[in-house]
Amino acid sequence: MDESQKIRELLDREQIREAFNRYAFGVDSSDAEAVLSVFDDPCTLITQQPGKPPRHYEGRAAVERFFNKAVNNDMKLLRHRITDHLIKVNGDRADARLYWDEIREQNGQLILGGGIYFDKLRRIGDGWKFTERHALSTYWISLIDKVDEGALATRVLLAPRPKHVRVWGRIVEHKELQVLLDKFAVQETAVRYAAGADQRRWDLWEEIFTDPIELFLSPRSQETRKISRTKWIELEKGIVESYAATQHALSNFMIEVEGDKAVCQVYVQARHFVKDTDSHDGYGYYTFHMIRAADGWKINKYGITLKAQDQNHRENLRRTMKIVTEHLK
Repeated sequence: MDESQKIRELLDREQIREAFNRYAFGVDSSDAEAVLSVFDDPCTLITQQPGKPPRHYEGRAAVERFFNKAVNNDMKLLRHRITDHLIKVNGDRADARLYWDEIREQNGQLILGGGIYFDKLRRIGDGWKFTERHALSTYWISLIDKVDEGALATRVLLAPRPKHVRVWGRIVEHKELQVLLDKFAVQETAVRYAAGADQRRWDLWEEIFTDPIELFLSPRSQETRKISRTKWIELEKGIVESYAATQHALSNFMIEVEGDKAVCQVYVQARHFVKDTDSHDGYGYYTFHMIRAADGWKINKYGITLKAQDQNHRENLRRTMKIVTEHLK
């Protein structure tokens, strides 16, 4: 494989991963148009529950009917996290396998589930679309049998589920290697953010933040406040290191690059351990705004949108925000 072929395969893999992410964001925000934008015509969808035979939806019309009905629901929460992508590209065709985990509120229950996607894709112009997606469920666990007012007050906080949130444009057309390299660099900056906190590597935060930085006070209002990089690291260090350990698992990266600016939206599963097994958990997504600097991409503005969290995490977040707002300009 020569150099140009290697670059072409890297571009293909990135475009295929973006199709995965567009599908997940579309389902979670009830955006049937976004979901269907990554399916070919003709196409096949296969769904399969544990211990049951598969159900086939053959043809574009059948797949459209399925998603137009499936994504328009009244669930209070639906969130997919996709990981462990295995992709094999063969010319204009590709096969892929990846894990997915989801948490959902359905019929009054809070459910944790997941499985494996088995995908076949075809190159369409400068993008990739599913010719077949087989969603195989491998586990289904009821976390709370009845999500009533009592549970919402004491065990879990569910933010209003977004509906028809815009999933950025059509599949991004990668015409130059620089676009791909920028996306990889932006993703690495986000990963270094999580690693810096979890590994107590505050020197990484010194490298990835501008000075000052802007923090979103509320994802709804988009209101921001500035704070010096040194002060922000000092505040976060005191909060994070009050726990025995933390883990911020990032997945489903959606990245847009425009010149020297970028926006990265990425799912996060945040766990803050008081003891070995006792943790305060939150689920949502970060929105990182970055700018290109001489030594790489840096975060100049960011915030977190939480979609679900337990009572302990909610109380701790309130205490944290009280401390933080006292130091914001």
